[in-house]
Amino acid sequence: MSRFRTALAAVLSSIVLAGTAFAAPEAAPFLPGEKPDAGRASAHLAGGADCGDCIGKCDPDVMVPCERKWKLKAGLALSSTSGNTDTFSMVGDVLVTRVAKPWTFMVGGAFVYKEDEGDTTAERYTGLVRAERDLNAWTYAFGQVTYDQDEPAGLEYRWTPTAGIGRVLWRTPDQELKAEVGGGLVIEKRLGIEETSDPSGYVGVHYWKSWADKRKFTADLDFTPNFGDFDLSVARLVLGYAWPIGKGLSIVAGARLDYVIAPPDDREELDTLLLLGVSYDI
Repeated sequence: MSRFRTALAAVLSSIVLAGTAFAAPEAAPFLPGEKPDAGRASAHLAGGADCGDCIGKCDPDVMVPCERKWKLKAGLALSSTSGNTDTFSMVGDVLVTRVAKPWTFMVGGAFVYKEDEGDTTAERYTGLVRAERDLNAWTYAFGQVTYDQDEPAGLEYRWTPTAGIGRVLWRTPDQELKAEVGGGLVIEKRLGIEETSDPSGYVGVHYWKSWADKRKFTADLDFTPNFGDFDLSVARLVLGYAWPIGKGLSIVAGARLDYVIAPPDDREELDTLLLLGVSYDI
């Protein structure tokens, strides 16, 4: 437990020090009396409208959503039992986003920890540092570094630096679909195996939809083919649904599926995480 607390403190400290896991921008309300026109709004935002605490409030002649410069999202779920069965589990995540058009910066981290009868049965950490730059209203370039650690699954660490191009395929005021393609490296160390460094590709599809009552659904699908050892290629699907219950506070339900084509040492190909918890946005 002490090793878990130390690692958790290190992850959270690095996020706080950076001051900035996979998230789509909030669907922002449009200014009163204006008609939805997502293309014009995006073009104006890409042009660098920047007004005080929000972006895009200062031009009454152009339909533009108010988008906060800074966004913080944090979630936590806990469970504990004692008596005939002693178990403890904790899941948490933090994402900080800085919008400074045409740039967007993100830093985040997440963890999963579970004990059964005093034995650690799940201990997973993930991290993300990402930068995006708008090239026009519908296209952007991105660079990111992701980190994964899952020792019960035999993964000591995996660093994946990636760069590429993204394109908005469909956008309305209440939903968005975009796709990304790129490439980079996979630097990976598994238990009992020497560290490997292989070229990799990247394909991602991201979708979100929001409703008038601020409920929101998100779906993110990523595939990272490992060109040095295709058996270690990773596909990941993350689903989320949020129900607002107060100012900035939501009940969230989600699922995360991680699939490795053919992991070594007869490990399971598919890891599944189901989550029900609370998140807070400011």
